[in-house]
Formats: sequence, structure tokens, C-alpha cells
Amino acid sequence: MPDVSAEARRRTARWADPAPLAVARRAQSGLDFFRAIAAGALPQPPIYDLLGFRLVAADPGRARFEGGTGEHLLNPFGTVHGGYAATLLDSACGVGLQSTLPQGRGTATIRLEISYLRPILPAMGRVTCVSSLIHAGEQVAWSEADVLGPDGKVLARGRGCFAVFPTEAGPWSGDARPDIPAPVYETREIAWDDPAILQAAARRMTGFEFIAAQADGALPLASIHKSVNYAPVLAERGRAVYRCRPETCHYNPMGGVHGGLAAILVDTATGAAIQSAQEKGRGGTAVTLAVDYFRPITRDTGDLLAEGRLVRAGSRIGIADAEVKDAKGTVYARGSATYLSFALNGSDA
Repeated sequence: MPDVSAEARRRTARWADPAPLAVARRAQSGLDFFRAIAAGALPQPPIYDLLGFRLVAADPGRARFEGGTGEHLLNPFGTVHGGYAATLLDSACGVGLQSTLPQGRGTATIRLEISYLRPILPAMGRVTCVSSLIHAGEQVAWSEADVLGPDGKVLARGRGCFAVFPTEAGPWSGDARPDIPAPVYETREIAWDDPAILQAAARRMTGFEFIAAQADGALPLASIHKSVNYAPVLAERGRAVYRCRPETCHYNPMGGVHGGLAAILVDTATGAAIQSAQEKGRGGTAVTLAVDYFRPITRDTGDLLAEGRLVRAGSRIGIADAEVKDAKGTVYARGSATYLSFALNGSDA
């Protein structure tokens, strides 16, 4: 697991090149592959190490993950970003499903739906995520998963719909079985500012002033932005745009960018669009998130733009939608979110 220094607010993330993992997955059944990862015979996929969680058990139709709740995962208001839970849930649902599949069959997320029941707090230290298969057809399958706190309470619940398909280069057998290259590791130093800076600014600024100050560089970015490496590039009332360049650190076990990246971007862009309509001293937290995936993302996709637009701003509930597009305007994912507004000083009368 990566090293974290709370005093320096720095973290060293270390992940393996995803190419050997993709070869290993196509060379064996899903169950054998994911059990090898859980046992340490194969490295954890890059995005697991980037965010700080790991697969610890895989059985047919089921998976179990454990993850930290460190300061590197925080949103501007001091709780763990909803995209972290989304990435855990997508991972657990997908691994549980793939653990039922033979060599030569793979999956891709079509839709992810999440309900956020309770906030994930840094003080929790650790969460678990467990999944179970609902139904697996020849071409489409469904799984569900829960993120659980240290006390066993459900913090978030998700359901994933997945496409099931033959993998490009498999199956192999006998002498045709490929050699799996040894992993090559990359590292990155990630640094962020004291979260109290953003929390204090949010109490004295309107939502639009806050988002605009981040886009202009007058305020620091939240730690989740630094960890995943994305940033706001435009802020208007009711609209916010973020830019992210896909990298190998965002990859899943199948050799493409993990669906969690799009979920993080959709969660962020919708939240910012809603926050831009908030009065001074008010924040928000997602209570639902839904993401539809249209096409795979790789590091060759180039810069992604996540544009969030306000749909409705009520006194307590806000709704926004978002698209994740490339520079040509091709849409890779589309989502929507419902947010609960609250007073940042805790006196929500």
C-alpha cells in the first residue's frame, strides 16, 4: 500500500504497468486471475493503488475489497469524495461478475447506480466493500455491492450493469499460452494543501465564488483532485468544467481506464454545478449518482472534459447532470446526481 505522511500532506503512490495484467487476465479464468491478485501473485491494478484500496478475496459471484479513508481522498468540505465509493463499488461489482467467467470472456460497465447513505469520514480509517452477483446472462449481467464502515453500517450501495463479451486475444491454451511479463512499477509524489483552507473558504464564500476561485487558482484544489490529477477549467453559475488526462494510473485489470474515473469526474462536475448556485456558507453532498458508459477510455483518448450543468436548485435538494467528452466532443460517459444542501457551520435551520 502507498505511504502517507499526514504531517507533510504528501503521499507516494506506486502502481504496476497495466499491460502485463491485461495479458494475465486473457490467459486464465476470471476466478484464477483475481485470486492471484488477492494473494499477491499478481499486482493490484493501478487505480486500486492510486486511491489506496485493494482486492482481498474473490469467489464466484463475490468480491471483497478493503480501503483506507485517508486525507488524500477528501472533497472540499472535508469528507471522502463520493467518487471513491463509486470506484470501490464498480470494482467490487465487476470483479464478482468476472470471477464467474471462463478464460476468454471479459466485461465492461454499462451503467453504475449509487445511493450514498452516510458520509465516509477520514476518521473511520478503513472501509470494506463486498459484492454479490444478481444475474449473469450471455451478453449482459448485473451485480450489487455495499461499502461498509468499521461498525458494519452501510455507507453506500451500488448496482452495476455490465456488458459481457469475448476478449480480443483469447482464449489461449497449451503451448500458445503467453508469457506474462514481470511488472514494471511507476511512482508519483502527490501533495496537497491543508483541507482546513478550503473548508474555511467555503464558509465565507458563495458557491460560485468558491468554484471560480479554484478554477482561477486563487484557492487550492481538493486532495482528491491532486490524487487523481484533474482540475477545474471553467466556472459559471450553474455550470462547471473539469479537465483530466487519462493515465496508466487510472487503469483497470482489463487494460483500459477504470469506470471509476468517469464516476469521479461526473460526481465532481455535477457537485460543482450545484455548488455554484449555493448561498454563502452552504455545502452539499451527493445522495444519488448514476453514470452511463458509452465507449472505453484509454490513455490515448487524450484530454477529457467533464461538464456539469445545473438542472434544479432547491433549498435542500439540487440536481445536475454531466457529460465526459474528449476534445472533439465525443461523449464517453454521461451521468446525473442528486445533492443534499447543508449549512457548513452545522446549524441547518
